[in-house]
Amino acid sequence: MQTERTKVDWCFNEKAKEVGYWYYVNNLVTNISKNGNIYSCNIDKYNTRVEFSTNRKEEIDDLECDCSFYENEDNFCPHVYALVCYAFKVLKKSSGYSTKLLEKYKNININKIKKEFDKGNIDLIDLDILGYKYESLFPDRNNEPLFDRLDEYIESMPMEVLEKAKNQTILEGKDTRILDKAIKNKLAQQKKLEEQERLERKRMRRVIFAGFIDGLFNSSKGNKQEQTNIYEKDYEPYQFEEEELEEDDYYYEDDNEK
Repeated sequence: MQTERTKVDWCFNEKAKEVGYWYYVNNLVTNISKNGNIYSCNIDKYNTRVEFSTNRKEEIDDLECDCSFYENEDNFCPHVYALVCYAFKVLKKSSGYSTKLLEKYKNININKIKKEFDKGNIDLIDLDILGYKYESLFPDRNNEPLFDRLDEYIESMPMEVLEKAKNQTILEGKDTRILDKAIKNKLAQQKKLEEQERLERKRMRRVIFAGFIDGLFNSSKGNKQEQTNIYEKDYEPYQFEEEELEEDDYYYEDDNEK
């Protein structure tokens, strides 16, 4: 069940509200200052500011935070919500949010953090709680991870689905660049896999051919060795003499007829 604590709760997603309220309840909103309708504070290492339209605080005119969630996904981050809770003097109760699930990520290698993020096991809000900046973890990426993941999701669709979606988009007269990019990347990936399979088949043929040649060579070598062994044996001259047949031998009569 969603809990409405302020007049501007509708601006925030559920996780941003719960984590923001957790910051607020645990007294992590510090160095607070107020100038008219403008509130500012520090939460952990993040600087946060909120400006309301009027003293009634029914709308937010401006806001600012230097956390990864604010800069890369949504301006209405948990830190802003924590400051909003302070501005509305929200009653502090037990928070339903817990950071226990993030404990296992606190002392692990940065590369593992990056892998967990790419797998979707942790998100930008989690990175902020753990004290990581998205830009520091992924300096070679653009600052729109949400769109990156959307592109990955689209590219994971079957080719026939992408082509059908593109045809429908063309009929509707809409921009097909996202689908074109997905189809292009998917074709490139398929081509790469086909090339890898071709090289693997070629390698296997070479292995089989080499084994065949090696088998022939060893067989020929074995025959030659057998012949050599025969020639190298010490045979006595009498062993090559033709044996004379006796009258009662089976072939004796045949020889006499000749």
